[in-house]
Amino acid sequence: ISTRIFHPFVVPRSYFTHFVGDENVYTYDFLDPVIYLQAQTPDDSFFKTLKIDKSKKTVVFREEEYKASYVTNKTKFAYNALKNIDANLIVIPRYESSHLKEEFPHAIIVEEKMDLSKLLPFADIFIGGGGTINIEACYWGTPVISTRSFVAHYDKFLIDSKLMFLAQTEGEIIKLYKEHAGKRLTNNVLREQHADVKSLVDEVIK
Repeated sequence: ISTRIFHPFVVPRSYFTHFVGDENVYTYDFLDPVIYLQAQTPDDSFFKTLKIDKSKKTVVFREEEYKASYVTNKTKFAYNALKNIDANLIVIPRYESSHLKEEFPHAIIVEEKMDLSKLLPFADIFIGGGGTINIEACYWGTPVISTRSFVAHYDKFLIDSKLMFLAQTEGEIIKLYKEHAGKRLTNNVLREQHADVKSLVDEVIK
């Protein structure tokens, strides 16, 4: 029912042109989270309040959207890997947090809603099974291990740009952790993107 379609550059235009014609498809050159990330400044005040062992690296973890219709089942390899990594563990719950407290009794479970610019830029590595927070961590230069059970177009872009690494087994997570934890990303193409929302809004109004 659409007459115009706006989409990020990582998705091929051909997916949409046969619906509305090429002249009604508008491609923008940034990933959506850049819209708000470019207005944020890292703030380590929250991170400094955490009771963690400063001699160890810090891992932030978020589960896959295992209750979503597009995820077939809940995989356990990420949970198992984290139990075999000697690091501070901070977990951002996907849904309820009670099972995470049982799974990781010594982890810090972030239960209040917060601006993740207070956390992600200061982690040594982010391990995530989702999409948006993976992009946010990449933007802040934090190495990202994706444990997602599928690869979306923007996932592939991040992987091809060496901002994110895909792991599908416990062993792969541990190997990638050893290789990349604590190594800040350089030549970050996400930081070079500038979300020109005004131009998009002008196109919608026209």
